[in-house]
Amino acid sequence: MLQSGSNRILETSQAIVDRLIDLLMFVGGAAGILMMLHVTADVFCRLVLGGSLPGTTLIVTEYYMVACAFLPLAYAARADRHVSMDAVSDLLPDRWRRIQSLAGLIVTLGVFGILAYSGLLTALKKTALGAFDIESGIRLYLWPAFWLLPVGCGALCLLAVLRIVQFALGSAVNADGHGGGND
Repeated sequence: MLQSGSNRILETSQAIVDRLIDLLMFVGGAAGILMMLHVTADVFCRLVLGGSLPGTTLIVTEYYMVACAFLPLAYAARADRHVSMDAVSDLLPDRWRRIQSLAGLIVTLGVFGILAYSGLLTALKKTALGAFDIESGIRLYLWPAFWLLPVGCGALCLLAVLRIVQFALGSAVNADGHGGGND
């Protein structure tokens, strides 16, 4: 009874985290498309109309690039698409590979937890200050962009916690993050 209850909780948690990760990937992809359109429009305006779009540099560097870099982090991790060196781990027995994977998850949680926490502190501070910059005489609020890093890193931390719990309960996790029984 306890096992089926924990499986239901785990499946529900997995579904919630998957939806969040998919949403962040969608927003990150949309930011990439908007960045391309914005830069193209800016180049067109400079070449044809003789003037740049105000705020392009700030919007591209503070919003689009940060969204493209941090929001898809958990998606890449869930799909097992982060850079990895498997030359040694492929030679290890299954048990040691699982231990190595668990150690990697713990390190991931630690590093990205620190990034999420420090990013959260910065975002809170910048929000309280109403951080902005002025480009071409236009005031652009930058404080919302500071929330992108803690949100992206926080989602990766949620995924790492979920996978650590799956390891603790003896659930195997495939590259797509879904359980498949014990190996």
